[in-house]
Amino acid sequence: YAKPVPINPYNFRDRKYGEAKVAAAGAAANIALAVVFGLLLRFWPAVSNPVSAAFYALCQVVVVVNLVLAVFNLIPIPPLDGSRILFTFLPKSQEDFKIFLQQYGFWIMLLIFYFFSDIIDPIIEFLYYLIVGAPLV
Repeated sequence: YAKPVPINPYNFRDRKYGEAKVAAAGAAANIALAVVFGLLLRFWPAVSNPVSAAFYALCQVVVVVNLVLAVFNLIPIPPLDGSRILFTFLPKSQEDFKIFLQQYGFWIMLLIFYFFSDIIDPIIEFLYYLIVGAPLV
């Protein structure tokens, strides 16, 4: 299972935005992987060879999985990375909201995953089409 990587915010040179940069780096890595494999799909020659078809399918799975991870991790609810980015830019007057999200973030995340996954699907399909140049089948 996925475990969060422990970080020490006191080691950051940029104490104000360091945590947000680390959180954004995870999603950026997923998007970079999706772009690399998506460009392979975009420029892969059409060959009816079974090995080629299997590699094409593997590239599709890599693109979709990385896009799902990137989009899901950017949702601004703890324990996801989007919350670290949000908390960096929230003013001190929103401390109660921050505490509320940290306290009930897991349950809110489950509700979003269960009830609002229909909102996330079009985002992933759009990004897939943008990168690959073909609709997600």
